[in-house]
Amino acid sequence: MITQEYLKQRYHYENGKLICKVKNKPIGTINGRGYYIVSINKKSYRVHWLIFLYHHGHLPPLIDHKDRNKLNNCIENLREATVSQNNHNRMGMDSNTGHKGIHWSNSRQFYKAAFKHNKIYHYVGIFNDLQQAVEEYEKKYKEVAGEFATFWFWYQKKNSNPQKSDPQKISI
Repeated sequence: MITQEYLKQRYHYENGKLICKVKNKPIGTINGRGYYIVSINKKSYRVHWLIFLYHHGHLPPLIDHKDRNKLNNCIENLREATVSQNNHNRMGMDSNTGHKGIHWSNSRQFYKAAFKHNKIYHYVGIFNDLQQAVEEYEKKYKEVAGEFATFWFWYQKKNSNPQKSDPQKISI
């Protein structure tokens, strides 16, 4: 098992990178999933895990990139997370309204707002107005998810395919 002491003997941290003291070069290459990885003593590690260990001296079960950028390994961008917390900080388009967690029921003519947290279903309510559904959803979601609450909506550019629209992050 790699240790904080081992890392500090061989590397120094600078702007989200671990720099090899011998070669004076950043370690890591980008893997197929978009993370920086490195092999140390014939074992592969994601660089953001090593940076977290370098600074905190332990490895949590999961590490979350606050800004969702897998290549931004600045220590300020890394935080411990549970699987549920990490899932709150990911983008998902599982909605027919363009808003995460809010769905339009064509047969019943209303918006339904709900989400899951720690395998528990949180029902927010049904609404006639999309904006009201969004506001109530965000209020409840932030209450439950805390600092991991991230709101995403998808907008459709004129004459564009909705599946290829650009995501926009909403900070609260």
